[in-house]
Amino acid sequence: MKPTPKKIGLWTLIIGVVVQTIIFIAIVITWRCRRNYDKVGSSICTPCTDLWSRRDGLIENKKKLVGTMRRSEDNSTCCGGSELVLKLAMRKITIDLYFDQTKNVPVPSKYELCDTHQDTAPHARLTGIVSTSPKQDSHRLHWTKDGDTFTTNGATHLEDDGEIFIWKPGNYLISTSLHLMTNSNKTGTVDYGGSASTTNPTADNDSYYVFSQFLYLTSPQTTGKTTVISERRHDLPCGYKEGICFPSVLKAVYRFEEFDRVSVAVSHPQLVVLGDVNSTFTAFYTHG
Repeated sequence: MKPTPKKIGLWTLIIGVVVQTIIFIAIVITWRCRRNYDKVGSSICTPCTDLWSRRDGLIENKKKLVGTMRRSEDNSTCCGGSELVLKLAMRKITIDLYFDQTKNVPVPSKYELCDTHQDTAPHARLTGIVSTSPKQDSHRLHWTKDGDTFTTNGATHLEDDGEIFIWKPGNYLISTSLHLMTNSNKTGTVDYGGSASTTNPTADNDSYYVFSQFLYLTSPQTTGKTTVISERRHDLPCGYKEGICFPSVLKAVYRFEEFDRVSVAVSHPQLVVLGDVNSTFTAFYTHG
């Protein structure tokens, strides 16, 4: 039986509706996937070797995470959200920095006797400033690796950067004590490398100069950015012909995460007495 024009038109309409419905569903699914993707953020790709260090064998879930980011068509390339990729990259850089600077440090002996108590709290004590280097708007202090300087139980001194490396997350008592001295010249003025409250301070005026001590934190949690977590200011008198000694002390408890790095900086490095064992920088683990 030959179909009538009405039936042909009806079937054409039904088929058209079905096709439009399929297209609409595909558009909705695509839009939903794109919307969820936008919530994660922009995606970037990088060689997988930039995200994982072979030295980081303690945390297996990180290795698995990098494995899920590998592209199926290119096994050596990993793709993911920009924030995640940057955090993993900073983690690798920090781990490599730690091992490169501590590969020649002897491993402390471990006590195996049942009746022997061993303190496992990370502890670092740096003594004596050897040099300074520019850091942001201040000058970071570098500490001697010899003398009374010591580190135990995972706390590590990164000599090239003047930092204490945190391996074990938890709360740490941070203590700094700096030995400062005002240096005067023959005319009775004090050389601070800047301007004080008066142009040419002498022994007869009451001029003061603001000295600041900073505590810096560099953390993979903030993609390697360095931030000031504490500051101590002093008004130092400028009107003395003879050098005057001043202490600058900072002490507080802070929460640090794995691979955080802590350092000390000052506003005026010329006031810091180099090689003085009275200048110390200490980090002691208190609790998790």
